[in-house]
Amino acid sequence: MNVQIKLLTAAISVLILSACGGGSGGGSQPVANQDPQGFWEGTSSSGFSQGLVLLENGEGYGMFFKNGLAYGADYGTFSVSGNKISGNLKEFYIPTNQVYSGTANGTFTPKSTMNATTVWSNGNTTSGTLTYNASYDTPASLAQITGTYVGNYYTGTSVNISISSNGVVSGISGSCNISGTVAPRPTGKNVYNTNLVFTGTNCAPGQGSANGIGVLVTTNGATYLYTAGLNPAQTNGFMWIGKKQ
Repeated sequence: MNVQIKLLTAAISVLILSACGGGSGGGSQPVANQDPQGFWEGTSSSGFSQGLVLLENGEGYGMFFKNGLAYGADYGTFSVSGNKISGNLKEFYIPTNQVYSGTANGTFTPKSTMNATTVWSNGNTTSGTLTYNASYDTPASLAQITGTYVGNYYTGTSVNISISSNGVVSGISGSCNISGTVAPRPTGKNVYNTNLVFTGTNCAPGQGSANGIGVLVTTNGATYLYTAGLNPAQTNGFMWIGKKQ
C-alpha cells in the first residue's frame, strides 16, 4: 500500500549545537535551540491537506485529510538542536486500520516554514513543506468551543458532538455513544485537551477512552473542530473533523 505523504511533527528539547570557530585559538560558539511549537499546515503532492500541532512538552499531533474527512493521524515525540529536528512517529492510517512507525529529520524557521523527511516502517520515504499558522497564538476558551459539531467518519458514518459551556462532551455516531471533557490547554495557546470515552458498538477507536487534543479552525466564515486522540495503548484512535452548527 502506498501511504500518502505524511505529517511531520517536532518539539523542544535542551540540546545545544556547537559551531566551529576560525582563526588561531579556534573554539566553539553555542547555537541556541529554536522553538518549533505551533500550528503548521500545507498540501501534499498527492492532494491531501495537512495540519499539525507541535506542543510545548515535546509532543506533536498531525492529521491529513481530504474533502472534510480525516484519512489518518500522526503522533510523535521529538528533539531540537538549533533549527534541526529529529524524532520518532506513529501513524494511524484509517482506510486500512494499520499503524506505521517512522523516524523524521528536518529543519525549520520558527513561525515561518518547516521542511522534513520521514522514513516509514513499510519502506516508504516521504517529505513535505509546511507553513506556520499564527492562530496558534490566540488563547483557547470554553466560550469559543461551546456548541454542536457535525461531520462524518472516514467510512461515511455521521458523527455529532455537542460541547457544553463547562466543557462536557456528549455525542453519538451510529450505535456508538461519545462522552468526555474538553478544556483549554493551560499554555495560553489555541489548543484544547480532550478526554473522550466511547461506549456501545462500532466505535471508531473501539471501546474505552481516547485522549488527545482539539483545535478550532475558521475557514471562509465556517468553524471546524479537528480532534485527534489515542487509546492508552496507542494502538488506535479517534481522528475527526466536525463543522460547527
